[in-house]
Amino acid sequence: MLLTVGYAALLFLRRPAGWSDPTIWAEDGRLFLAGTFNPAADVFTIYAGQLWPFQRLVAAGIAQLPTVWWPLALYAVSCAVAAVMISVVLSERARPLLGAFWWRALAAAALVLLPGTWEVQGNLANLHWWATIAAMVLLAMTPARSAVWRWVEIAFLLLVALTGLGGLLLVPIALWRVLTGVRTRAVAIRSVLIFAAAAVNLAIAARYSTRAGASDPLGAWPTMVEFVEVRVGQVLLVGERGLATLNLPAVALTVAAVVLLVLVALLVLTDMRGPSWAWLATGLAAIVLAMASLPEVERPLVLQPYISGRYAVLAMAAVVLIVVRALATGTVFRRVVALVALLMMVPGFAVDAYLNPLGPGVPAAELEAFAACVAEQEQPAGEPFCYVDIQPDTGEWRIVVWRSGVDREAILEQG
Repeated sequence: MLLTVGYAALLFLRRPAGWSDPTIWAEDGRLFLAGTFNPAADVFTIYAGQLWPFQRLVAAGIAQLPTVWWPLALYAVSCAVAAVMISVVLSERARPLLGAFWWRALAAAALVLLPGTWEVQGNLANLHWWATIAAMVLLAMTPARSAVWRWVEIAFLLLVALTGLGGLLLVPIALWRVLTGVRTRAVAIRSVLIFAAAAVNLAIAARYSTRAGASDPLGAWPTMVEFVEVRVGQVLLVGERGLATLNLPAVALTVAAVVLLVLVALLVLTDMRGPSWAWLATGLAAIVLAMASLPEVERPLVLQPYISGRYAVLAMAAVVLIVVRALATGTVFRRVVALVALLMMVPGFAVDAYLNPLGPGVPAAELEAFAACVAEQEQPAGEPFCYVDIQPDTGEWRIVVWRSGVDREAILEQG
């Protein structure tokens, strides 16, 4: 418990602007908080061809707080939830996977300080990536002895699998768990639910996704390979900040990234009976699904620092788990390879320990005006909506809700 609190504090401190000048990020406001004002919305409302129950449940609690508290609450709660997710590796049931407690504590600390997390740290919109990391470890562990706790874990895994494309991403680990020969009832239930959730992910994406321009997913393979080399390999070496600010020799950086990725591949190939390949497959699946769904014109953009780093988070987390597993439980050869990989990654963790602001904070006066607008009971004149601008500052990100006194049906009938 104390370590979890410490991890939450470390996450909280990584981005000083998150608590000194907090903001509201993207879908946190426009989708999740705004959705709490919509009587027609629920935790299973579809957005971008996917379900988002994990974030909607958290947002439902935050929405009960005074509006001026929202920015700080979003940041603090997101850090706390991420710390709880990461702390799954501290479980004694993770010992066969990640070794003695201090190795597991090291793995958790590395996940807390993971490079390249400018976009995913401290907001609800990307909280599912941290939950998926927890599920990656939880699925690889043997089920809990307590029947109550087993069902709690099953419910959590189902929630994560139904959020975004979580079910699809977790299929490799569920498959590995089945193939290892551990065929208890709990393992069977967990695996079946993951496979079923993956089918739901696919069905909803096929039915509701409206993204255009991604008709040639095979054409995305060059971008996928380059994305792994740049956004996973190079970021682990020098951090996202390093890519953006340090004038490093491109060829040398590419060679070093390839060497690091080859070392990770060696660790996977020498652990084929373990979960390393399944962890890596989950991380790579996130990249493949993202790149295949992107319009062709957008694919080169994801190679730039601070853009679409969310797609690389699972792969980088998988590298951390693979390296720590080799150090803690591997042969001498595997430990030497893992130690070299770890030393190569130290600069990346150090450079990215500090995270830049997501953007300017939302002024308290604007939030107060928004709250007063929402609470208005009389039929308002003019604009039927209440809104407040949030980040990113592109003109399209804002929280928009109906005023209380508005006749919604009449306005909708008028177009």
